[in-house]
This record gives sequence, C-alpha cells and structure tokens, in this order.
Amino acid sequence: MNDPESLRDRLLLDEVGKVWRDANWRWFRQALTPPVFQLVDTTTTLGSWRAADRTLSIARAFARTADWARVVEVVHHELAHQYVAEILKVEHETDHGPTFREVLARMGRDGAGDDGVPESPALAKVRKLFALAGSTNSHEAQAAMNAAHRLMLAHNIDLGRTRAASGYAARTIGPARTRHDAWEKLLFGILSTHFFVRVVWVPSIDTATLVQRRGGAAFARRTIAECVGTPANLEIAEWVYTFVGDTGARLWREHRKAHGLTGDRHRRGFLSGLVVGFRQQLDESAARCAQEGLVWVGDPGIDDLVSRRHPRLVRTKVRVAGSEAYHHGKHAGRKLVLHKPIRERGTGGGQLTG
Repeated sequence: MNDPESLRDRLLLDEVGKVWRDANWRWFRQALTPPVFQLVDTTTTLGSWRAADRTLSIARAFARTADWARVVEVVHHELAHQYVAEILKVEHETDHGPTFREVLARMGRDGAGDDGVPESPALAKVRKLFALAGSTNSHEAQAAMNAAHRLMLAHNIDLGRTRAASGYAARTIGPARTRHDAWEKLLFGILSTHFFVRVVWVPSIDTATLVQRRGGAAFARRTIAECVGTPANLEIAEWVYTFVGDTGARLWREHRKAHGLTGDRHRRGFLSGLVVGFRQQLDESAARCAQEGLVWVGDPGIDDLVSRRHPRLVRTKVRVAGSEAYHHGKHAGRKLVLHKPIRERGTGGGQLTG
C-alpha cells in the first residue's frame, strides 16, 4: 500500500464511507448496513448500486477530480437506491420510480437542477439594470442598482406568494477553503439577506492535497458554501459573490498603493469593512422598499429544502474588528455599485472586475 495511487484510492474509499455513514445517520437513523464500497474504471456512469453483491461503486476518475460536492451527491443518490432495495424492498418499480423519488425528496435531493431553466422576464430586466449601473454618472449608476434591487425584491415577494413552479436548486459558490475569512462570511450573509438564497457551510475535501495527521495520511479538509434558492436567484448570487470579491481585491490594491502600504497585513480588515459598507447600502435600499410595503419574509419552499438537506444545523456569528483599514474599506463599500450583466448561460464565465 506504499504506492501513491493505491493510497489515494484507499483514502477516497474511506471518504466515500464517511459520506455514506453520515447520510445513514442523518436521514435513516442508521437503518442501513454498510455495503462494499468500490472504485471502478468507467466513463459511462458516475456511480451505481448493485443489490446482488451489495456494492456501491463510484467512478474512480470522477472521485479523484470532481468537486467533492458532486461526489457527495452521487453517493447520496446510490444510498437512496440501497434504501429502496434493502429497507423498503420495492421490486416492481423502475430504478428511478416513485418510491425512489420519494426517498430523494426526504433527503432534499429533489430540487430542480439549475441548468436549462428558461430565463424569467424579471431576471432579464435585472440584467439590463445592472448593465445601466455601469454608467460613469455615479447618480445614474446608483439609481440603476437600487432599481435592480427593488425589482428583485418585488419579484421574489410574488414568487413566495405563488409558490412558483420554477423549483429550487442547490449550488456551491466560491472555493472550498481550510478557513474562510470574515469578509467572505459576511458576503454570504448579504446573499442570504438581500439576494434570496439560503447559505449553509458544508464540509469538503481536497482530493489533490494529502496531509499528515496523527492517524496517517489524509486528504486536506475544507468547507464550502452551499446556496439554496431558485435557479435565477442562484445565478445572481454567484455573480454578486464574484463581482464583490474581484472588485474588493482591486480596491484593496488601489488603497495599498495610495497609502504607501506594503504587504497584505490589513487586507482582511479592509475587505470586511468593504462588505459591511456594501451591506449598509443594501439595508437602506430595503428600508426604502419597506416604506412602500415591499418586505421579503422568506420563502417556505427554500426553508423546506434546506431543512430536508440539512436536518441538523448550527448557526454561527461573525465578528470583525474596527481597524483603520476596516473603516477605509467601509467607506469604499458605501459607494460600491454592482454593474455589468450577469454572465450568459452556457458560457464559462470569466472573472468579473469592477
């Protein structure tokens, strides 16, 4: 087992087993008996469940290279097949028949995918308003961003009332990290408060990085943000995350140069201030909308999907210190204007900068 590839495969199987055990405990009160876990060399399927020999298989290349969130989804999918076969003992339905779909729904894996969904007229209007927010006239730019925010608020209030049939989806946004800085957590808080998604921090691993722990080699552990919402709102939330992150990096470089600073010692404080200042802008916009009677009180459909996907959640708070760099960043955030269209569907999506 000294061969690096054999070691990597063994660790992958260990991680697949951990995902399986967590799911068995989370949704099925440990009703299932562990199967045989196997990595297979195939390009035709990502995973499979074979009842005859009680084997749960995952494609080796997929497990090694895919985002870990996708691997977790496949393990959950195959575990649902196992539950239908071994606990419910359903024999006269197709593999993806009604009982299987009910089990997926119990696990919160029934949300609509966020690809191939037609763009709503409201999102098309939001695109145009964000494009207008690129105006060199600061007043026009601010007015366009406020109008986009108001339109999104009105649209999502209507969505909550009608329980729109567009469905909900889950998408990981941003990179998996060992530690997420306060500014990034604050930014995801903005997405939850003002951009109509719910954010849950979920565990992940980096299958390309091995570290030495007390028990031997292991993959580096990470966390990543999983966002839940309508496909349109997930699209906007991902764009806002990228825009603010990229623009914040540019503004920090400009601030460092203007003040003759070296290194990035105060970068985190500046970025935290930037996000807090931006949040204050959005809070004020929401307060003006509230005076018109436009108040978003949440979407039960999103809350339901989150509670099924994550039955046991722990809430955390983020605290930041008010350094000089923080206050400079906060001033910049008060003037930050979202602009440029959201990336077109089906494109790779480049880095957006302010």
